[in-house]
Amino acid sequence: MLFLFLQNIKVWGQDTTKSQAIKPQEIFINKPLVKAKYPPYPLMAGFLLVKEANSGDPFAQHELGIRYILGNGFPVDTVLGISWLKKAVQANIPAAHFNYAIMCANGTGVDWNPFAAYIHFKYAAHAGLPEGEYMYGVTFIDNFVVSRNISTAFYWLKKAEKDGFEPAKELIKELIKSGYSAPPDSVVPVEESIEPVVSHQSTILDPGLEPEFFKFEKDSTDHTEEQNFVNMINGKNINEIKEFIGSKIDTADISVDSLKAMALVDSAAAYGSPEAIFIKANQTTNFITAVELYLAALRNGYNQALYSLNKIITKKEFKDLLNKLVNKKDAAGLYVVSMLRLSNLNYDLTYDQAVDFLKSAANKKNINALNELGLAYYSGKYVDKDKDAAIKLWEIAASLNNNEAKQRLIFTKMIDGHSEITNNDIKYLQKAVDCGSILSCAALGFAYEKGIFVPIKKAVAVQYYRRGAHRGNYYAYTLLKRLYDELRPEYDEFTIYTDE
Repeated sequence: MLFLFLQNIKVWGQDTTKSQAIKPQEIFINKPLVKAKYPPYPLMAGFLLVKEANSGDPFAQHELGIRYILGNGFPVDTVLGISWLKKAVQANIPAAHFNYAIMCANGTGVDWNPFAAYIHFKYAAHAGLPEGEYMYGVTFIDNFVVSRNISTAFYWLKKAEKDGFEPAKELIKELIKSGYSAPPDSVVPVEESIEPVVSHQSTILDPGLEPEFFKFEKDSTDHTEEQNFVNMINGKNINEIKEFIGSKIDTADISVDSLKAMALVDSAAAYGSPEAIFIKANQTTNFITAVELYLAALRNGYNQALYSLNKIITKKEFKDLLNKLVNKKDAAGLYVVSMLRLSNLNYDLTYDQAVDFLKSAANKKNINALNELGLAYYSGKYVDKDKDAAIKLWEIAASLNNNEAKQRLIFTKMIDGHSEITNNDIKYLQKAVDCGSILSCAALGFAYEKGIFVPIKKAVAVQYYRRGAHRGNYYAYTLLKRLYDELRPEYDEFTIYTDE
């Protein structure tokens, strides 16, 4: 089972989600194009290719379309390339169906339309194109275009593997590693049939783009691998650490020592990477600090932190220390005890007392309390909804140089249509994303969806929404689902029957 599909921590619902998308290693875009290997049009002079295409040869039309799209022997002209590609699609060339699906999925030369992409991937798959079988199978892992069906996904991925498409083999391993069992080969999915056609052998046409592979969440009961990663961080290279914490900062030196490792983690945690915050929590020996960090990781979408949090709050030493701090009206102590009660992890306080303690901690300018109470006011959780109060709290935290609050302010103003958003705000969000922030993934996705100081590009918005949703951000998931639902055709095939 996948963790994000099993875990339902309602108290973190305002900023986390049981993601319906699989967590990727790279975002699900920029898929490779394929071309028919025969006839050998790639060797043909450009003018002859144009002549054959104009005469109605669908293979020449497909080749010409690809050349215009990639700028191979012709000036790059995506619109013209798409027009030729469509002619080959109309002639039912499987590779043309696949490549047109790529254009639809990436929003290249056509409007972003994952449902149109699905239809053409489906045709390519039924035609026997290995890349089509792979991409069609991948569609059933998500829960956005069609309802998730892992058995159907396995069926098509195994076909792609059998037909020699290596990425399918790797993805099957990831699915099995995540706890899914491959159905017997005799199990054939029930789906709407498409009349198969004879497929020409195809090969990858390398335009400098790579297929993406999916990294699956672990079962919520198995924390060994994750804990081992944290405990052995000094032995990891920079790229391994960057992948875990979501950092995209380029670095030439992939070796690592403890100082460089923690410097990278500290930077990511400062910008709101929940995985980096989780690592910092595991590295501290102070119970109160650790719990604050685990709570921050949870607030930012890392539900796995709940397991580690529970291990600490049951210790007598922690309880004794927390009582002392609360009696002293220490800000951190007040924040921790209030959130444990509001999270239904401790019932020593009444609900109203917990809210009062949270407000007291915020008045003492505890950063986590300011962010948490701001979220409470913004969402109407724990307190009456009051966006102005939320903004004031985040402004206080931002004035204390807190990046989470800065990002929440920018995102809130973007959603509310405030005109004071600047180009520098967008640049800041990009830096935050590169440093590992998942909240900024949602915000930057919104910028690309609405064209706020960047071009309107829904496919790019989807990329950022996915990145945030896969790592647990509620806003990113909600905005991503809305984009799909706005385009969803009213056909049974595209009805999502499960809302996991």
